Amino acid sequence: MENTNYIPHKTTWAMLLMAIAYLIQLVTSILSRVIVGDVTDPAQALNLQTSTPMMILGCLSPISLLLILVAVILVMTERKNLPAPHPRLALLGLFVFILVAVAYLGLSMPMSFFSTRSGNEGQAMLGLWGNLLGTILTMIYPVLMFFGVAKLPQRVMLVLAGLLGVIGSGGIAIQNMAYFEMKSMQISGLTMYYAASSLDTTSALYRGLSAGSVAASGLFFLAFLWLAVIYFRQIGQAVDDRVI
Repeated sequence: MENTNYIPHKTTWAMLLMAIAYLIQLVTSILSRVIVGDVTDPAQALNLQTSTPMMILGCLSPISLLLILVAVILVMTERKNLPAPHPRLALLGLFVFILVAVAYLGLSMPMSFFSTRSGNEGQAMLGLWGNLLGTILTMIYPVLMFFGVAKLPQRVMLVLAGLLGVIGSGGIAIQNMAYFEMKSMQISGLTMYYAASSLDTTSALYRGLSAGSVAASGLFFLAFLWLAVIYFRQIGQAVDDRVI
């Protein structure tokens, strides 16, 4: 049952976890762009992507995903205690979150894997479509899950972050689809294939989209951190009132 006086303890911790997750994404996004730079040669770009610094950054992604997963669970366990429209928006956010998992785990990753063995462009393209879908939906579910418990300034930040993410990250994904081609390489005597992009990363359009993607992570981080501070203060005030 809805309770307008209920202070969302679990959801507050979820906000903090989301802030940490987006901080990790922001740092890895910036550092990866610094490492790769403006390399346009596909072979050189592939070497940089598999370099030790990039592999280390890649290890941070599972941590970010785990934090987000825990945050989603915390939100869902408490959503019914909070006033409308949060319960329905949070449920809709969960549905979108599940679609993200389906897009990546059910389409993008398996099709990309199969294409590395077969060299089939159709499979690779399906993988890219799955990546595009997952990229767009990834920017939507955080807005839905926390919009109902956010104040007006944070709501604006969440929506703006989502829009920037859809335009920035989604735009880059579309460009990669438009400029991709299958290439082969020899690994231990086996022929492997990979989808290389001839996208010009030095173009003004790419840099603008990239900046939008980074800005989205930054805005999400600030919005969730701000929300966490607000609600942790409410929790602290409630504790002080009970003591008094």
